[in-house]
Amino acid sequence: MAKTLIEFSGGLSSTYVLHDVLANTDDEVVCIHFDHSYHSDRWQRTVNAQLRPELHLYQTERCRKIIKWCNDNIRSVTMITRTAAGLNETETIPEYRARTCAKYANDNGFNRVVNGLNSRRVDIPWRLTDMTNASQSIMPSVNAAFSSQIDAGNSIAYEYHIVDNNVNVVQKINALPSALYDIVAKCVNPVRAANGHYSICKTCDKEAWVAFAVNAVDSGLTTADNFPTWFVSDLDDNPNVTFPFYNDGTPVNVTVRKFDLINNQVRREIDLSSSTFSISANSAGYLASVSPSSNSYQRWNDVSGTEFVSKYIKVLDDYLA
Repeated sequence: MAKTLIEFSGGLSSTYVLHDVLANTDDEVVCIHFDHSYHSDRWQRTVNAQLRPELHLYQTERCRKIIKWCNDNIRSVTMITRTAAGLNETETIPEYRARTCAKYANDNGFNRVVNGLNSRRVDIPWRLTDMTNASQSIMPSVNAAFSSQIDAGNSIAYEYHIVDNNVNVVQKINALPSALYDIVAKCVNPVRAANGHYSICKTCDKEAWVAFAVNAVDSGLTTADNFPTWFVSDLDDNPNVTFPFYNDGTPVNVTVRKFDLINNQVRREIDLSSSTFSISANSAGYLASVSPSSNSYQRWNDVSGTEFVSKYIKVLDDYLA
């Protein structure tokens, strides 16, 4: 029997991957979850101020619920947990995860490792390793970290399931049974109750993004398959959107700028690349009076040619997943 190891965060993307593998293969499946509530010294110095331990405790709780649900309703799957304690001074988190997964897969007879990364994690310009060459992404270094742990003569595939299949946010949601989707980690500011369990905050951009995407399809504004393209093409004509969400925990219709639904780093890239899409992203009001960072600006200005234009359009589509 083939053996598949899944990088598993408990979020929508990795849960989609887990469900897809369990439902459509007979592979023995093990999930590896990275609990970042405990970090290396380097992580504490450089990243932990932005990624709070509470968030990762919430994600770990959801991972356990998801694994139990899958065991009860689909078929057998197990989960192992690793921390970031082994993170080296010179490597990124995606590289560390790839290296750790590869070592485990190599030592335990796995045929492949599947991650739930979207291109926003590995391929958008602010993650590039060479500021003067936007065709050089961090993806090769992630793959190299993976390969470094594979014994000579051993063949283990490393698959980017979401990226390779161009799966967007609505497609992921539609693919999951509602009971499984309900326990996915979908909040960046989870609220811890007195009993120690977590609930969604009903205020964060991550929740709002999903609510907006689902409502856009349910309202007939676009289709699940066309959602990323529709979102980009509509930026100038409709910079503000209204959809059902929350105000102080109460369900209401809210009006939000589209750019406020997107990660800050990617907002900047969209703005700086607006000519790529023949739109004026500043008219949506985000960076009209803000100077871009030198790194971000440099990485776009050093790029020319249709190869990167088409690459970026794909990357944006994947971000919007």
